Amino acid sequence: MAPRRLARTLLAATVLALVPACGDSGGDDGASGDGPDLPRALVTVQERIPVADFEAEAQADAALMAVSAFTVAEVAGRVEDSAGVVVTWAEGEGKVAVRRCEEGVCAYAVVTRDADGVRWTDTQGVAVAPLTVGRPSLAKDLQGFALDGDTVVVTPAALTSQIQLQKDDLPTLDFSKRTLVALNTFGPAFGTTLDYVTAGAGAAFDEVVAIDYAREEDVYAQLRERDALDVVVWLTQGVRLETQGEGRAHQTVGFTVNRGVFGDLTFDRDAVAAPLAVNVGGGPGLLFLAAGDSYGDGSADQIAKGSVWEALDGLGSVVVGIEGHADVADVLRAAAAFLDTWLDGVTPLSDALAAGDAALAKSGARLRSNQLDESVTWTLPDAELAATLPLTTYSQARFVAPFTATPYCAPPGEDKQPEATTVTYGWADVTIDGAYFEGHRALNSSDLTVDTTVRGVFTGFSVGDRVQLEAIGDFDKFFRDFHGFGEAVIESVETDDEGKVTIAFRGIAHTAEYSDGDGNECVLNHPRIATTTSGPGKLELTP
Repeated sequence: MAPRRLARTLLAATVLALVPACGDSGGDDGASGDGPDLPRALVTVQERIPVADFEAEAQADAALMAVSAFTVAEVAGRVEDSAGVVVTWAEGEGKVAVRRCEEGVCAYAVVTRDADGVRWTDTQGVAVAPLTVGRPSLAKDLQGFALDGDTVVVTPAALTSQIQLQKDDLPTLDFSKRTLVALNTFGPAFGTTLDYVTAGAGAAFDEVVAIDYAREEDVYAQLRERDALDVVVWLTQGVRLETQGEGRAHQTVGFTVNRGVFGDLTFDRDAVAAPLAVNVGGGPGLLFLAAGDSYGDGSADQIAKGSVWEALDGLGSVVVGIEGHADVADVLRAAAAFLDTWLDGVTPLSDALAAGDAALAKSGARLRSNQLDESVTWTLPDAELAATLPLTTYSQARFVAPFTATPYCAPPGEDKQPEATTVTYGWADVTIDGAYFEGHRALNSSDLTVDTTVRGVFTGFSVGDRVQLEAIGDFDKFFRDFHGFGEAVIESVETDDEGKVTIAFRGIAHTAEYSDGDGNECVLNHPRIATTTSGPGKLELTP
């Protein structure tokens, strides 16, 4: 098996050196022991302001007017930190106008965000050092009851069912890589990245994807298109709704996404759940919500109906959140400790939660999970997983995925009508590399052309482990241009008298529209991974 390659991909990240501008927002967070290098100052105000207010300030400040000329403001805001830094910003048309003031001295920049990342320049297009503020608070309180309403920073003193896929919007899953995604609502402008977390945990993955200044489209894509062996860590702010007067109890109803580098918008509970509900790859296998009160604030109704945690219930991923509020430095320590402990594939989830709790001890916060059984472990590393295959030396590995359902078919543009329940098979002889398998089958005869690809991952090879699969192509005369995904559970592992091993599995399927070979367009109603007689799918290993 070919060795895996570790790559690091930086998206929407600054490439200039981060240096604190014009004051003492830089330096460590004052905590003892090893930890992330964060600014001493803490953000105390992070709010949206009317665009008209920003424009009025620009009228009174020629330098702010100059950087504002590069954008038509659609949203604006203000950020203040405990060191006295005040940042005013406005975003529109992919550019942000920024003014940073401290002790009467102001600096200005134009920030451009595109596919190549985030660039800081002056009005002449010359690169300038990023403007910075203190480290962020990881919780915000809603003002009122509308989920898209204004929020204020919480300071320490305040503290699956089947999916019908669309051919023009198919998910892009890369089962061949184990990926760690570091989503960061903040970024270098806050002196805050996830490098402390990924530095240790990244070694367990083929690829680390770091996304600073994460917006809603970044969050949606990563939660929709990551599979069961991928991990997403999202550093963000919990958006809290007061449920008892005078701040006695809150319910977390959303998280924040970035706007204008320094600002935020609320990504509410339904928006967070939506991409997970249409994820067909069983992922992300782990979602770590590194936000204040991401689980809740410890009150009696913290995860009741209406909370983010309730919205995420039953969506498949292992979800870890924080009960209570903690400084961002402690949250990053907790995330790193949890991942470093759990990703070995042997340590139970309960021990990893305890390791994270140790980093949060001084704050009174703790890690919580959505798992009733916290003895669960992460998937073994590829080399160790390969050794658990029931037959490690084999002449043939054949993977067979049956898709059974009632087809609804009709000529293009007409109403589809039900037909008899049927089954088609996506199968091929596959190669297995750790958790990943892939194979291709082709047949070209006078009356039939077959061109099929199957691929996916096993989380293990024992009863109860999962199979995530994808099957594409022309399967037989009646299933052409087919594209389906499956999520199945291993039900048996048997060896016959000749030493042939059969790993059997059943589950649900998600499919897109296909052709029946007669020019009709068809969809499958409630497809499943099984035969018409409820027979299983199989991985057959022949000695």
